[in-house]
Amino acid sequence: MKKLFSLSVIALLFAMNLNSFAQNVNVNPVPATYPTLQAAFAAINGGAHGAGAITVTIVGSTVEPGTATLLGGVFATCIIIPQGPQTVSGNFNASVIDLNGADNVLIDGINTGGHSLTVINPNAGTSANGIQCSNGATNNRIMNLTCVGLGAIGATNGGRGVNIGQSIVGSGGNNDNIIENVTTNGFRRGIQNFGTAGVYINERTTVRGCTIKNFTSLGIFIGSEVSDNTVEMNQVLHDAAVPNDPGGSRAINIQGCGTNIVRRNWIHDLTGTVAGGFIGIITIPVTFTAPIITPVTSIELSNNMVALNSCISTATYVYGIYPTSNANTTNYSCGVYYNSIRIAGSSGTTDADVECLPIGIDGVAGPSTVKVYNNISKNDRTDGGVNSLFVGQFLYYPTPGVTVEADHNISFTTDTTSRGWDAGYNTTVYRGFGGQESYKDTLCDADQEQNTAFIPVEFVSLSLLSLTSNVGANMDAKEIPGISVDFNGDSRAITSTNLFTYRGCDEFYGGKKCYQIYFKLEEIVCYSYRVCIWLRYTIPPYEIWDCSWYRVREWIISTSVACVKIYFGPGIGSGSYYLEVLTKHSIRTQSANPISFAAPTGTYDFTTSPSQAYGGNLAGTAAPYEIFNGDVNQDDIVDGGDGAPVDNDASNFALGCHLSTDVNDDGIVDGGDAAIVDNNASNFVSAILLPGTEPAPTDANFVKSSVKNLSDRRVIHQIPNVFGE
Repeated sequence: MKKLFSLSVIALLFAMNLNSFAQNVNVNPVPATYPTLQAAFAAINGGAHGAGAITVTIVGSTVEPGTATLLGGVFATCIIIPQGPQTVSGNFNASVIDLNGADNVLIDGINTGGHSLTVINPNAGTSANGIQCSNGATNNRIMNLTCVGLGAIGATNGGRGVNIGQSIVGSGGNNDNIIENVTTNGFRRGIQNFGTAGVYINERTTVRGCTIKNFTSLGIFIGSEVSDNTVEMNQVLHDAAVPNDPGGSRAINIQGCGTNIVRRNWIHDLTGTVAGGFIGIITIPVTFTAPIITPVTSIELSNNMVALNSCISTATYVYGIYPTSNANTTNYSCGVYYNSIRIAGSSGTTDADVECLPIGIDGVAGPSTVKVYNNISKNDRTDGGVNSLFVGQFLYYPTPGVTVEADHNISFTTDTTSRGWDAGYNTTVYRGFGGQESYKDTLCDADQEQNTAFIPVEFVSLSLLSLTSNVGANMDAKEIPGISVDFNGDSRAITSTNLFTYRGCDEFYGGKKCYQIYFKLEEIVCYSYRVCIWLRYTIPPYEIWDCSWYRVREWIISTSVACVKIYFGPGIGSGSYYLEVLTKHSIRTQSANPISFAAPTGTYDFTTSPSQAYGGNLAGTAAPYEIFNGDVNQDDIVDGGDGAPVDNDASNFALGCHLSTDVNDDGIVDGGDAAIVDNNASNFVSAILLPGTEPAPTDANFVKSSVKNLSDRRVIHQIPNVFGE
């Protein structure tokens, strides 16, 4: 027994010291092997492997006794790679690997051919990082590896998977570093970039193609004292149960200044276990600490897919993409283009503020500019307390010092109770067909949102926000210079065979698009008009095609000189349809014959001949022929019932945007409008329609409770910066 016991002790001691004898890390030139990465780096730092190009090969998994620190100023370049599947582990409140002032280092986990690298740090400390750059580390690349952290222990525990960190005086900022195809799993913050307050900024960091999983606070954090960052083609998600920070969980948080680009990222399935808030992407650039001067700051948010479909029912707020500011932010310009945002799930009994695209830059720090084009915001959140607010897109303007451009967006909320509203502007929210008209009228003088529609587009799934092929609405978008591809990298270019762009981050499956419309009434000048369009079946009673009625009944504006011409895209529907058009004050007009939608592109031009309209019902004696005007009350005839409201508004000098009585759309109701109505009434102008066509929809058909004022409360949650590094 005594002999056996002695052998057991020897075996235990051997197991305990095996790592000290193992040669897990090979270094060249001047070949040598080391038991740990820490030991290998110490030898490199001491000059044992020269001042040129160094290669470090991890051939066996290591358990690090402390941080493996690689210093700068020793070598020209250093490549660190695994051979086979290897792990580098440490359990301490510090980084497992620290590029401390080291330049031109490549850490490549390869991740093909059976070679991989995983860095593990399960420590609960807030400085328990995987890999870090510090003290002037520049021109480094960290790629094709995995960093694993604490996991589901506590929302405020654990460090960062990859940290571009701080620098001591005399070292410099951590600049021109790239983090690419890295997976982080279970850290409090997945990838972070945070400079040194008042001393150094970290410049030109790129985070590309990474997968950030199961973070508890911040997925990708572009923090303070940094500039000129690119965050692109990353996936941020939860695929395991983790606690969420009660102070707020944010997938991508931009506090950096300078030029920041956030594009083609996919955020989905964020969840948690405690009450709090969730944000897909937030921009809130923090002014640099003196004496560093804050640069001119601009942020582009484009082609991002944000699907917040799993946020817990106790979430007090859920925001998809949220450009905002507070007392600590700098003034900045923000372009929000081609993003697709969907929020789903249930709010249970929680009084929750749930908004897909709230725009809350306030201009307090100085003049700021916001451009919001071609986004899709669909709010499918259900339930919630009586004080909940569910909105698609919300422009919190006008605000002094902020210039806003917004148009060609899709905004829709499924909830039709007092909680749900398609869009908001200033302190008013709107929904439904009537709300859409009021929304556009409100913003018309500012030349905003005239092509935006409240329609329920459909996506492939709750988390994959590619549009399905049955979208029947006008999806034509405004071309944005510099954004030439979509979420998948497919071209957005308009060509001779493709006249159409599209809203949202990803095109229809099958490449199907819908149509846009250009229209003119009786004036010589081609004014802009909102045109309502329907497609009708070709057999009696010529009912409106259900997709056309449900998804296409929208007002569209254009200033194109190609007047009275309708362009339609492929796949809008099988077969042929009669086309019907009208405005707030024109005679309803239908095409003379059914139109086939089989061609990849096509036009229907009412101006070429009276025979283009059903019954030849067009004005004029020669081309270009025009659609009759003056049907103010939309009863399909121009008569005294139209003249009376025009005369009344003219006597009161009525002004406004797209008033039904402003027949010539010059912004004022006067004798010019009355003359058109009187002339057409004296000629008994009326609609000539397919037999059995039902009366035209009027404002009386619109939902009456389509507008609500929220001036009694500031509904949006006040979001603080995340100051702590």
